[in-house]
Amino acid sequence: MGNISFLKPLRKIQVFTFFRVGAIWSDVTGSFTGLDAQNFYGTFGREFATPLDNNGNEISEADANTNRGLIETAETSYAGRNFTVPYGIGFKRSFGKRLDLGLEWRMNWVRGDNIDALSVPIWRNRMFDQYAHVGLQGSFKFGNKDNDDHYDWLNPIETIYA
Repeated sequence: MGNISFLKPLRKIQVFTFFRVGAIWSDVTGSFTGLDAQNFYGTFGREFATPLDNNGNEISEADANTNRGLIETAETSYAGRNFTVPYGIGFKRSFGKRLDLGLEWRMNWVRGDNIDALSVPIWRNRMFDQYAHVGLQGSFKFGNKDNDDHYDWLNPIETIYA
């Protein structure tokens, strides 16, 4: 859509948006230490964390509930896959017929709440995880050198006028 123009010549910079669907596989471990570990385990219990002592050994549920001072680390983990919807905006610049360089911002909405190994039932944690990133991209076009420009850089209205 970035190259549709009735009056201007073809641009060297193109703005684009995207919306995709996919899946993400996660295998992650998280941990709280010290007082944070004791408070986290005290609030959410064994369903959301495994209590460990200062040697990394698991503490029994009875000992962890009666003496929270034994807890040095509360460890959480998750391994699984989730449906994801990446969407974003970016721009790219053409450097001749073969090379494009660009920058894009992408937000990923994940249909799950555990990709960060933290799925506690509080509003601040929300129901679904999201993460964003900024990326650089480079595209190299293969093909016949005698062909015109790549379709990304052609004005689709131009063929109608021709």
